[in-house]
Amino acid sequence: MRRHHDQRAYSLVGVFHTTASHGVMSEICNTLVAPVQPWDAVICPTKAVRSKAERLIEWQADYLNHRIGGKAKQVHQLPIIPLGVDCDQFDPSTKEAQEARRAFRKRFDVGEDDIVVLFVGRLAFHAKANPMPMYAGPEEAAKRTGKKTVLVMSGWFGSDTVRDQFASAAKILSPTLKVVSVDGRKDDVRFRVWQAADIFASMSDNIQETFGLTPIEAMAAGLPVVCSEWDGYRDTVINGETGIMAPTLMAPPGDGDDLAYRHDAGTDDYDHYVGTAAQFTAVDPFKVADAFEALMVNADLRRKMGEAGRRRAETTYDWKVIIGQYQQLWAELEGRRKKSRAVAPKQTGSPAYPARADPFDLFQHYPTAVVDDDRVFDLGDKTVQQAVDLAFMARLNSTMNAPDHHIAAVLHHLQEHGPTETGVLLDLVGRHAKVRLRRTLVWLAKVGVLKIVW
Repeated sequence: MRRHHDQRAYSLVGVFHTTASHGVMSEICNTLVAPVQPWDAVICPTKAVRSKAERLIEWQADYLNHRIGGKAKQVHQLPIIPLGVDCDQFDPSTKEAQEARRAFRKRFDVGEDDIVVLFVGRLAFHAKANPMPMYAGPEEAAKRTGKKTVLVMSGWFGSDTVRDQFASAAKILSPTLKVVSVDGRKDDVRFRVWQAADIFASMSDNIQETFGLTPIEAMAAGLPVVCSEWDGYRDTVINGETGIMAPTLMAPPGDGDDLAYRHDAGTDDYDHYVGTAAQFTAVDPFKVADAFEALMVNADLRRKMGEAGRRRAETTYDWKVIIGQYQQLWAELEGRRKKSRAVAPKQTGSPAYPARADPFDLFQHYPTAVVDDDRVFDLGDKTVQQAVDLAFMARLNSTMNAPDHHIAAVLHHLQEHGPTETGVLLDLVGRHAKVRLRRTLVWLAKVGVLKIVW
């Protein structure tokens, strides 16, 4: 769309949310042939996301270079700017936060010395996180420490079937643990349940995850984090300082060609694709249990990590900081628009988008002839008024035709001078009106107002 006008007029800037779907992966590859410019950018929220995008572009460039020759390469920018949070919403020091802590802990029937482990997010084992380490880790740690522990799952289930599967897993993996589910979509839960917790936990193992906002929200709420060492969590959580990360292990490159083929062929839909990949990603359950144990027995460690997390959220991930990074990017892109050389600038006579070309250019081989300046038109056997009336009555696309006074000028000219070349008729109007008038001559011939002199 921009190529129809001025490619330097503005920059195109997008943000990756998820990168595992067919559509997104195809569009990442498509940037090598799409008219993106050095002053455009797709923001990557994490280093892992940028590495994945660069890998796709590298493979696609290699294919194009072998397919058609040349040197296809990435030209747009892939800056890393994380997502942000409004830290004030999660401030644990406010009166409202303290009241929420008392209310929720009373609701969950836990004392101040008991441990509340909190998970916040969509509850989907196939597309978010397998709940096994979430259940088994606190269960084992509670056994080791003798601490009364409650696991609060604040989120929502995609279906009753998924809810029942989570409940069955909890009975098997954490039989002595009290597990509570609350609807995390409700505002009074969404921003207040954090205050009830002593530890936040998230064990993402899914390729659909590109960032993971909840660990940052947990840090903003002053909570220590226990999480998987996975994608965005590796950027946001400082292991040993703001939380403890459990290592993850994935099957090696080359072992998933059948997964990719089944997804591409339509045998597996997106949910099965990401869910199957997650089956071959392990979050070390023993390290998870160790992390929970370390935090459960040491209130000072929980406080220290929570305070460090709060500072990190305020200085690194508050929207006031993140928006500043966006503004810096926009300024940089503006400089590139002024100085950088355009890639594949639009050539005179070629379409802005080859697949969406001018139909009269693309289909010019269909008719007997196309209008040129030498094509002669004459009036039919109708009077001027009859012709004008007929033209107005038969009109279908009035906004696409020449205005009425231009049509009238043509008809009066033909009445006075007889058969006339197209070029002469076009000179009756200004330069910018010629295109509409020229195609309107064809339309007038279509409805019989004009006669074509072959």
